[in-house]
Amino acid sequence: MELLQDLLDEAREKEIAEGDKEEEYVSQPREFLGRVNSWDGFIGNPMAIERAKIAIEASIFSGSKMPNVLLYGNAGCGKTTLARIIAGQLNCKLFEITGSSLRNQLDLVSLVWNIEKAQIDGENVVVFIDEIHGMTKGTGLSEDVWLPLLEDNILHHSCVGKILEKTGDYSAWVVNPSPIRIKPVTWIGATTDPGLLHEAIRRRFPISITLHDYTIDDMRKIITDYVGREGMFIEVGAIDIIASRSRFTPAIAIHHLLRQSTDIAILDSKDKPKTVITKEHAEKAMRLCEVGEHGLKPEDMAVLKALASVHPKGLGIVT
Repeated sequence: MELLQDLLDEAREKEIAEGDKEEEYVSQPREFLGRVNSWDGFIGNPMAIERAKIAIEASIFSGSKMPNVLLYGNAGCGKTTLARIIAGQLNCKLFEITGSSLRNQLDLVSLVWNIEKAQIDGENVVVFIDEIHGMTKGTGLSEDVWLPLLEDNILHHSCVGKILEKTGDYSAWVVNPSPIRIKPVTWIGATTDPGLLHEAIRRRFPISITLHDYTIDDMRKIITDYVGREGMFIEVGAIDIIASRSRFTPAIAIHHLLRQSTDIAILDSKDKPKTVITKEHAEKAMRLCEVGEHGLKPEDMAVLKALASVHPKGLGIVT
C-alpha cells in the first residue's frame, strides 16, 4: 500500500512539474485507497475512538505495551482502518494477516521470525489479524499454539529442523528449537461475529471495541471527506444518493457506489476541464449496480419476498 501511494504521489508531482496539468490529473481515474490515517479522518463511533485513545495514551505514558485489542463490527465498518490508526499512533510497524492465511505452524514461525527481525531492527510491532475467528478453523493451528503467543509472546512449535523458504539474502533457513520467544507485541484482532471465537481466545484480548452502524450524516461526511482527499468534485445530490443506499457501510459507499459513479462521471467529462460527479451520474450508477432504495439489490428483495411468503404474518423472535 505504501509503494502504491508513493507511485501516485510521484505521478502527481511529475504532472505538476510539467506545467498546468493539474486539471487533467483530477479528471483521470484514481486508485480508490479510501483509508484515513489519523483520528481527524475517522468519522463516527466516538465511543470506540475514545476507548482506543485512552488505551494508546496510557500505554505511551507508562512506557508499556498496549494490551491486545479485539474489534467487533460488520464488514466494511472500519476495523482495518482503526487498526492502522492505532499502529500509527503507537509509532509501530504493522503486520497485517487474515486468520485463515496461516495454514500451519511453519507459516506462524515465518510470521514470528519477521516480527523478531523488526524488533531487532529497533521497531515496536503491532500485528493485525483480520477475520480472527478463522485462525483455528480449517488450519493446522490449534488454540494451544496461539494462546501462549497472544499472552506471553512465546511460540511453541514442532517444526524443529524443517526448512523455511526465504527470499533475499538467504534462500532457506532451518527452524530453531522450540520455543521461540519475542519481545512484547500488541495483537489486534477483528471479527464480524465474536461468538465464533472461543472464550479462551477472547480472554487474551483485554480491550474489546465495538464499531456500531453509521448514521446517514456520518455517511455523507465520509463520502465528502474521501472525495476531498482524492481531489475530486461531487454534487450534494450525488452524496445523498450514495449515502442513502450504502447500507450505512463506508466500504460499500466508497469502493462500490462511489467508484461506479466516478467511472461514469469520468467518461462523461472527457472534454471538460474537470470531473464532477453529479446526481445524474449517481442515479445511473445505482441503476447499473441494481441498487434500489435502502441499498437493497434484487437478490435481497428475493430473500425478503420468500420470507414474506413463508411467514405472511411477519417474523418474530421465535421464527
